[in-house]
Amino acid sequence: TGSLPPHRSDAHSAHADDKNHWFLHGGWTQTDDNSTLLYDTWRFDLANQSWQLVYQPDPDEATPTGPIAWDPITHRLLGVDRSPTATHSLWALVDGTGWIPVELPASIGSAESLIAVPDSDMLLVIATGTSPANPQLRSIWTYDLSESTWSPLGPLPSSTLSPVLGGWDMGRQEALIAAPITSDAGPAIQLWWLD
Repeated sequence: TGSLPPHRSDAHSAHADDKNHWFLHGGWTQTDDNSTLLYDTWRFDLANQSWQLVYQPDPDEATPTGPIAWDPITHRLLGVDRSPTATHSLWALVDGTGWIPVELPASIGSAESLIAVPDSDMLLVIATGTSPANPQLRSIWTYDLSESTWSPLGPLPSSTLSPVLGGWDMGRQEALIAAPITSDAGPAIQLWWLD
């Protein structure tokens, strides 16, 4: 009921910790022969079955273009900006202010994907590093939402390409990472579970 988000593809979503709200952010909309990138953020109330526009940025405002995740400590959305011209790669949506940058450790070049760990104050962040020897080396970090501290978990295999996607496997209760890789047989998709 009420206003509805425009039709879109390749949008990103996240559940709030109360399990009663679901967020939809960004994606692409098609009009005639043109595709337009969307930057809006919507909240769906599962109890009332209604949509609410949470934030519509100005056209020149920087916002995330990649995955989003819910921060259960500060009760806000976090989002990744994957655009090549991004000045910040991790953002937080603050009520009344809009998307604000979250500072990353110097050893993290840019955040690429987020994995919310259910019923915890931890967020897994897949990041591109800043190693001069291998500037595209991807690593996995934990972000402690209650302490605002970062800890490295380790690198992904050097054969990993972009994009790296992450999610939570509810059956195994483990983080799941999927990424294209290079191999002797040609391109392939590889899956990793983190326990």
